[in-house]
Amino acid sequence: MSVLEFCVSYNAVDFEQTSAFYTDVLNFTPSVSWNRADGRGAFFVGEGNGVVEIFAAAKGELPYKAPPPDSFMIVIVVDDVDTYHDFVVGNGAEIRWPIEEYEWGRWFGVLDPNNVGIYFMQRLGENVAIARAALRKAVMVRQENDA
Repeated sequence: MSVLEFCVSYNAVDFEQTSAFYTDVLNFTPSVSWNRADGRGAFFVGEGNGVVEIFAAAKGELPYKAPPPDSFMIVIVVDDVDTYHDFVVGNGAEIRWPIEEYEWGRWFGVLDPNNVGIYFMQRLGENVAIARAALRKAVMVRQENDA
């Protein structure tokens, strides 16, 4: 058994506005989409293997409600947080959490149209080694279990 991708899925309050945010502001690539009687949906693919899937309520139904503030977040690890910050600001993103730096990394955040916090993080120092070690350990455990 292996994980093939990581996908975050959630219900969008405003499907069109959320779609535009992921494509126009974050530069995710729109992929498969659908518009059926039971609702609309679409996949947006970021560089690497990250996927965001959004859903819209079916026609005639009440729109979805936004999640409570700070109850849900997406963390996207990038190689250069400053460059990504300038990129999303240039695309019209309003920065909710300005760049901060800690021993573990640099990060900033924006809100998507559903009030979902999107955090962009660049790992620094020991955090890089910790993340790599965690990944190596997970791969080793998987290999042992498969043997």
